Amino acid sequence: MQLEALDILGDLLSRFGPILNQYHALLLDALLPQLNSSRQAVRKRTVVALGHLSVSCGSAHYHKMVSILLEEMQTGLKAGHANTYIQCCATVCRSAGQRFADFLDQVVLMLLAACSTTDDDELKENTLQVYYRTVD
Repeated sequence: MQLEALDILGDLLSRFGPILNQYHALLLDALLPQLNSSRQAVRKRTVVALGHLSVSCGSAHYHKMVSILLEEMQTGLKAGHANTYIQCCATVCRSAGQRFADFLDQVVLMLLAACSTTDDDELKENTLQVYYRTVD
């Protein structure tokens, strides 16, 4: 049921995101904790929904979203579970790239550090994909 709800929410945000602006804060608060789910499918659908939300949410909500993602990504790099947050940053950047410019310096430095300090090939691949999206 949770997966279906996330799919529906992603569809609603992709089609009617601007109309749902009064719910953006609630949606953001509900979605961000789902990135820590033990189920990979939940995390993937949450990343998609956050990507759709990033297109239509206001600047304050966007900055909150990206700040939390970067904070969690930094924590995850130290603890070894940053892949979901790196993928989410790539999705947000792909969806609303022009708005991501405020965070570009911070993200690029973090990604370069991640690539140079890990032997995890999946993490390196995700990091390079985000890096490509941010500098493209």
